[in-house]
Amino acid sequence: EQMVMLANECGKDLYLCLPVQASDSYIANVANLIRYGSDGVNPYTAPQANPVFPPLNPNLRIILEHENEVWRYTLRRCM
Repeated sequence: EQMVMLANECGKDLYLCLPVQASDSYIANVANLIRYGSDGVNPYTAPQANPVFPPLNPNLRIILEHENEVWRYTLRRCM
């Protein structure tokens, strides 16, 4: 919620890193949070008139990284 609010406030695209082993339900919850907002506990699954935490502004993009920092293992092996 905080990252979406910050992106909205700054008018900047949202950059997210999701863990490689994230479950399908976790990814679906993140997607719903970005699209519909949240009540602070659970993401909404449909548009809300007055969401507690608003969704990402539709004019902003989402940059999604699904394998965060894979290079670190290789870098340590080279040292």
